[in-house]
Amino acid sequence: MYDRKEGVLGVLCSCCKAKELDIFSSMYVDVTKRVIKKGHDGEEVTETQDFTKVFIGKVLNRLTYASTLSHLRRLNSPIGREGKLAKPRQLHNSQWGMMCPAETPEGQACGLVKNLALMVYITVGSAAYPILEFLEEWGTENFEVHIPYACKLLFQELMAMAIAPRMLTKDIKQSKEQKKKGA
Repeated sequence: MYDRKEGVLGVLCSCCKAKELDIFSSMYVDVTKRVIKKGHDGEEVTETQDFTKVFIGKVLNRLTYASTLSHLRRLNSPIGREGKLAKPRQLHNSQWGMMCPAETPEGQACGLVKNLALMVYITVGSAAYPILEFLEEWGTENFEVHIPYACKLLFQELMAMAIAPRMLTKDIKQSKEQKKKGA
């Protein structure tokens, strides 16, 4: 913050000497310096506060195509590297097919830094309307009606209750398979 004040004051003083007012030039230099500084070391300790701000950007590794893919699919666990526990470093059974079991760094980060498998398919968002329409056609009930043995359906929020959840699950899976075959 202090550097920015000095930069703006310098621009204002130079403006008094019959130059045009250009505050953005000093801010550009300040922001560029900060990005370069943070980009290399990754962390910055602020002078006024006790906590550390971690830089989330990282230089993309472009040595080979495989290293680029590996870098883009990297997942970092928010667990300290000092711990000797084995459980956080192991792959969970539910991660089968999604995480690469072989690709992990050696040393302290072994198992804490994991990579998505090369053949994993990542979906990004979908509209809720077609799902709501399908559930409406299937005859789900509003969740305000209390039925103790019913399965609750969620899609970013509590939506409906199914009286026959196994049949509904079967129908959803069949329609998903038909869509895959048709596409």
